[in-house]
Amino acid sequence: MIEIRQYDTLTEDFKELDAMLDEDYYERFGQIALEYRRFNTLEGMVGFVVAYDGRRPVGCGCIRPITPETAELKRIFVCKDYRRKGLAGKIVANCEEMARQNGFQRMHLQTVAVMNEAIALYQKQGYEMIENYGEFAGDENSVCMAKELAKL
Repeated sequence: MIEIRQYDTLTEDFKELDAMLDEDYYERFGQIALEYRRFNTLEGMVGFVVAYDGRRPVGCGCIRPITPETAELKRIFVCKDYRRKGLAGKIVANCEEMARQNGFQRMHLQTVAVMNEAIALYQKQGYEMIENYGEFAGDENSVCMAKELAKL
């Protein structure tokens, strides 16, 4: 049975999954993945989610503040054997819950334009396309999305 835990500090399990995410991106996108690494550091994150199958960490996500009202959804990842089972949606929902608990009113995210499965996941979760923001403005490889968070 899958258990999802929320943390306010970085854990070793999250670091392990984060490294797996980087490897997955490199397998999919090669050199381009390395160019985006600078946007995917864990500095400034205010909440972390880790999904476990027993003691094994199998998925993760985190949030970081952009403004006092807006958080950014980052580092959503599910191990290959656990994909297509609804786990990513549960991780996103847990990240949104943490964002609300921290007083954020909306969530933004960036994903790779060719990752149709990620875009579909976020749309299913209620995210809508927005103009690329911040460091992603004008980046044709990126898609940015946003969602208003319901109050607790």
